[in-house]
Amino acid sequence: MQEVSGVPELASGRRDRDVVPFAVGDVVSLRKPHPCGGRDWQVHRVGADLGMNCLKCGRRIMIDRFEVQRRLVNRVSVVDQRVGQDEL
Repeated sequence: MQEVSGVPELASGRRDRDVVPFAVGDVVSLRKPHPCGGRDWQVHRVGADLGMNCLKCGRRIMIDRFEVQRRLVNRVSVVDQRVGQDEL
Protein backbone atom coordinates (compact mmCIF):
# COMPACT_ATOMS: atom_id res chain seq x y z
CA MET A 1 0.00 0.00 0.00
CA GLN A 2 1.43 3.32 -1.09
CA GLU A 3 0.67 6.66 0.54
CA VAL A 4 0.49 9.81 -1.57
CA SER A 5 -0.28 13.23 -0.07
CA GLY A 6 -1.36 11.69 3.23
CA VAL A 7 -4.14 9.55 1.73
CA PRO A 8 -3.47 5.79 1.74
CA GLU A 9 -3.99 3.91 -1.51
CA LEU A 10 -6.22 0.84 -1.28
CA ALA A 11 -5.29 -2.51 -2.83
CA SER A 12 -7.67 -1.74 -5.72
CA GLY A 13 -5.72 1.41 -6.57
CA ARG A 14 -8.46 3.73 -5.30
CA ARG A 15 -7.86 6.32 -2.62
CA ASP A 16 -9.53 6.05 0.79
CA ARG A 17 -11.05 9.54 0.37
CA ASP A 18 -12.93 8.34 -2.74
CA VAL A 19 -15.37 6.26 -0.66
CA VAL A 20 -18.85 7.84 -0.68
CA PRO A 21 -20.90 7.00 2.43
CA PHE A 22 -24.29 5.43 1.75
CA ALA A 23 -27.03 4.61 4.27
CA VAL A 24 -30.17 2.48 4.10
CA GLY A 25 -32.99 4.69 2.83
CA ASP A 26 -30.84 7.03 0.69
CA VAL A 27 -32.30 7.79 -2.74
CA VAL A 28 -29.76 8.21 -5.54
CA SER A 29 -30.00 9.03 -9.23
CA LEU A 30 -27.72 7.05 -11.57
CA ARG A 31 -26.33 8.00 -14.98
CA LYS A 32 -27.80 5.14 -17.04
CA PRO A 33 -31.56 4.57 -16.77
CA HIS A 34 -33.01 1.20 -15.85
CA PRO A 35 -34.83 -0.55 -18.76
CA CYS A 36 -38.14 0.60 -17.24
CA GLY A 37 -36.97 4.22 -17.71
CA GLY A 38 -36.37 5.02 -14.04
CA ARG A 39 -33.12 6.63 -12.86
CA ASP A 40 -33.85 6.87 -9.12
CA TRP A 41 -32.93 4.07 -6.74
CA GLN A 42 -33.41 3.58 -2.99
CA VAL A 43 -30.64 1.88 -1.01
CA HIS A 44 -31.93 -1.07 1.05
CA ARG A 45 -28.63 -2.82 1.92
CA VAL A 46 -25.16 -1.39 2.59
CA GLY A 47 -21.86 -3.29 2.49
CA ALA A 48 -19.22 -4.04 -0.14
CA ASP A 49 -22.20 -4.24 -2.51
CA LEU A 50 -25.27 -2.04 -2.33
CA GLY A 51 -28.77 -3.46 -2.51
CA MET A 52 -31.03 -1.05 -4.37
CA ASN A 53 -34.72 -0.80 -5.39
CA CYS A 54 -35.82 0.92 -8.58
CA LEU A 55 -38.39 3.51 -7.53
CA LYS A 56 -40.31 3.21 -10.83
CA CYS A 57 -40.79 -0.57 -11.20
CA GLY A 58 -39.65 -1.95 -7.81
CA ARG A 59 -36.89 -4.18 -9.21
CA ARG A 60 -34.20 -5.11 -6.64
CA ILE A 61 -30.54 -5.31 -7.64
CA MET A 62 -27.16 -5.82 -5.98
CA ILE A 63 -24.39 -3.63 -7.39
CA ASP A 64 -20.76 -3.02 -6.43
CA ARG A 65 -20.30 0.11 -4.28
CA PHE A 66 -17.61 1.56 -6.56
CA GLU A 67 -19.82 0.99 -9.63
CA VAL A 68 -22.57 3.02 -7.93
CA GLN A 69 -20.05 5.78 -7.12
CA ARG A 70 -18.93 5.83 -10.76
CA ARG A 71 -22.52 6.04 -12.09
CA LEU A 72 -23.78 8.47 -9.41
CA VAL A 73 -25.30 11.66 -10.81
CA ASN A 74 -27.19 13.02 -7.81
CA ARG A 75 -28.17 12.14 -4.28
CA VAL A 76 -31.90 12.87 -4.26
CA SER A 77 -32.34 12.39 -0.52
CA VAL A 78 -29.99 11.38 2.25
CA VAL A 79 -31.12 9.68 5.46
CA ASP A 80 -29.72 11.16 8.68
CA GLN A 81 -27.51 8.36 10.03
CA ARG A 82 -27.66 9.79 13.56
CA VAL A 83 -31.36 8.98 13.99
CA GLY A 84 -31.88 6.69 16.96
CA GLN A 85 -28.39 7.12 18.44
CA ASP A 86 -29.69 9.46 21.15
CA GLU A 87 -31.62 6.53 22.64
CA LEU A 88 -28.45 4.54 23.44
